[in-house]
Amino acid sequence: MGLTTLRNSLAERLWRQRTDGGAWGYGTKQEATEPTSLALLALGACATRSSQELGGVVARLESWQKRDGSWPAFAGDDGEGSWATALAAITLAQLGGDSGRLTRALEWLLSARCREANWFWRWKLRAFDNKAQFDPAKFGWGWIPDTVSWVIPTAFALIALQQLASWLDRDRRQVDARISLGTAMLLDRACVGGGWNAGNKVVYQVPLQPHIDATAIALLAMRRYLGERQARQALQWLAVVAPRCASPYSVGWALLSLAACRRASAGFSDSVARMSDQLTALLAGAKAPFDACTLAVCCLAFDATEGRNVFEVPS
Repeated sequence: MGLTTLRNSLAERLWRQRTDGGAWGYGTKQEATEPTSLALLALGACATRSSQELGGVVARLESWQKRDGSWPAFAGDDGEGSWATALAAITLAQLGGDSGRLTRALEWLLSARCREANWFWRWKLRAFDNKAQFDPAKFGWGWIPDTVSWVIPTAFALIALQQLASWLDRDRRQVDARISLGTAMLLDRACVGGGWNAGNKVVYQVPLQPHIDATAIALLAMRRYLGERQARQALQWLAVVAPRCASPYSVGWALLSLAACRRASAGFSDSVARMSDQLTALLAGAKAPFDACTLAVCCLAFDATEGRNVFEVPS
């Protein structure tokens, strides 16, 4: 099966996983922002669905936005906004969503502050809650407001702000300062041997092991900073570890990341080709069905090998 045929087959399987409401969830009827955003990004890049069909789902995603500009993790959640706001913003920009909604989402991301932004929490984290080794003055974004920074929410927020800063009617220096602060947080949280864990690098004086998906998504956000030692180590770690992984979801994210970073080294181009073959083999040999996020990430990964990377940021 050729790559285009495989990609379109994955897209059709993804489309058939929609809920009765027309969006996507985590394998249940409960619709959610992350799988819906990823699915729309994947389907919007291929010709298997009409713009009218996708437009209806984009409108459904837009309807979940809160008054403050954020998106909940799950449709209908009346709590606070979530990290998935960044993914929804990237999706609206790619698929021609409402510009006002997109601007409000970016403003929410720009104004979001984690606990480390408060002087009391910085003091508390330094003086008492110091089991995890990190600099609380360097903060990014959390899964939900009023929590500490985590790697994946920070990475997606940085991708959204770097891709879409022109939508904001603000002094660009404000946007750049927030991007720099979030990037400093990622550099500070990098694992000792390279890569990123979910949130910290050392807990109870024990170095934590990196995760493939967290490392790959962080690197997508740090394309401008590939000269930093932590980024170079992460790229090297990812290129070695990902080819031994049996999870299509993780390999898909690794492929997206290495495809975006392959200009950093000629050797990464070979890694991209090998990992594309690896992902094809994993998908062909799988017996269990894949969830929406996995199908979408795999579609986007194959697109990235051909130069169409929805998460690539300007260099």
